[in-house]
This record gives sequence, structure tokens and C-alpha cells, in this order.
Amino acid sequence: MLTPLEHAILDRPHQNNKDLARANNVSEHTVWERRQAFLRCGLVTTAAYGGVQENRIERQKIGEALKKRPWIESKDLAKQLNVSYPLVQSERRIKERTDQFRWALGLADEPPAARQRPPTQVLPVWTVPRPDGTLLTVRPEDRQEVLDRLHPGATTYELLEPLERRYGPIGYSTLNRWLGL
Repeated sequence: MLTPLEHAILDRPHQNNKDLARANNVSEHTVWERRQAFLRCGLVTTAAYGGVQENRIERQKIGEALKKRPWIESKDLAKQLNVSYPLVQSERRIKERTDQFRWALGLADEPPAARQRPPTQVLPVWTVPRPDGTLLTVRPEDRQEVLDRLHPGATTYELLEPLERRYGPIGYSTLNRWLGL
């Protein structure tokens, strides 16, 4: 289950990130993320390699948001929380690996959560009149994607763009009607 990098981190806890990264042909940040995952599941202590567990407020907010909605796109979550996209990506990778370690060690009752939408959300289908007068049916999962992107400061273009990529021209007035704007 452990990758060669993770074995190296556990076997040589005092080796610095740069040397481990070079030896395993990965970035220093990847080494750091794996160490954070080990720390969070209690597999190692901070004293084991002289590091510190970084758990800034931004990372806590991201972690809480990912617990509530693991399926949300990282770029949408970054906009929602007003944090950087790479920070969300990094926190997501740490969380996923931590969950895998906890499950493998028997510390978790359930297997790691997959990044999929909860099956309990049943949304009605949107029937959309296109600008040319034809009717179009929008799938519930595409509707949910629009609702996931909805946040303060979201532009109509941001909301409409993924739908128009899939279905062709829809129009801003139709979207505003759906959202009650």
C-alpha cells in the first residue's frame, strides 16, 4: 500500500525533504504533503523528523468544506473560500492520503470517501428554451454543477460556460430565470 517515497519517509525520518525528493524523483512539496498525511493520522510524531504539522486556518477551512462536499471542484472551492487553487489541491491530496492511511491502519470505520456526488440529491430536470426556440433538457448532474459554482461574486459567464460547452448556446436570461435572479 505504501509507495517507495512513503517507505523512504518512514525508514529515514531525519532525511530532509530535498534529499528524499531527489532520491525518489518527486517534488519537495510532494514529500512535505506525505509527511503531513503521516502526522495527521498519527503514524509519526513531529519529533520523528523535526518538522511541524502545518494546520493554518485556511487549511482548516478547506478541510471542513471538503468533509461537507468532497465532490466540489477545487477551483470552485478556492473561489468560495477566497484561497489559492494550489492550496486547495494540496489540502485535498493530504486529506485523501490521510484517509487512506487511517483506513489501512484500522483507525477508520468506513473506507475513504470517493469524490462523487451524494446519491441522495435528486434534482429535477431543467427544460431549457434555447434562443432559437428549440427545447433542451439539462441533466440533473449538470444542474448541480451550476449550483456548486454559485457563490458570492460569481459571474453569469462562469455559471453558464460549462453548460454551453456541453449543450450549445443557452443564454443569460434563461440562466437568470433558473436561478431566480
